[in-house]
Amino acid sequence: MLRTFFIRQLIVTISCLFFLSPLRGQGAREILNHYLDTVSNGDISKWDRVKTTYATTVNYFSTEDFKSGLHPPNYDKVSYGRTYKVWPDKVKVELYSDSLFLNSTSNFYFFKNKRVIVLGNMPPMELNNDDTMTMTLDFYPTLVKKSMDDSRKITYNGTKLISGLEYPLHEIDIETRQREHKFFLINTHTYLLEAIYDPETNIYTIISNYKNIDGYLIPMYTASMNDRVIFAWEIYKKVIFNQPIDMDKFNYPR
Repeated sequence: MLRTFFIRQLIVTISCLFFLSPLRGQGAREILNHYLDTVSNGDISKWDRVKTTYATTVNYFSTEDFKSGLHPPNYDKVSYGRTYKVWPDKVKVELYSDSLFLNSTSNFYFFKNKRVIVLGNMPPMELNNDDTMTMTLDFYPTLVKKSMDDSRKITYNGTKLISGLEYPLHEIDIETRQREHKFFLINTHTYLLEAIYDPETNIYTIISNYKNIDGYLIPMYTASMNDRVIFAWEIYKKVIFNQPIDMDKFNYPR
């Protein structure tokens, strides 16, 4: 009798493992789809209808200040940005030392096959493109959807508490066909994306303060964190969709 009982228990355990394995993957997809529905009002294709974006931002970058715990930050290092995006493959980011956008400090250009950096009056630096273009141009829902479509495997890792947050997030690991990993962390109640982790650089992108703009839920605050230390943040002050943009904006000095 005892032996029979243990055999039955073993069969039940193996059966549970067999049936629960695909449910973990399905649960991960359901969480991601819930996020996509939440920010898209059930219409993920709406993000493709945005052809241009103009945004103004306040930016801060200083590894040294954040590591030393300087608070408030050194506002001499705050910059003010204007970003122009034209789909499918043009982005320009202008940085200024003043909120009136009079004193330009640097310009960054992103194209399909290259990036260009112009610092002050220095000659432009041209670099080959990488994943920066995708991260710079794509909205987060589009990035998630592309990652899902390109996935080899999607795994739900349970909930995870990351530095700076007082509540756990769903962690989902998307392994691409190129066997690269992207970790998306989603709020367990609102189903909004709150962080992306890149294991290659050990950097978390923190995403918060969502705002409804013309029917699109847009995060108005992002930050970059490494080893529990935030070293950069960006606050969006204005976002305008489908505004005509002068294409001469993308002509850089040669």
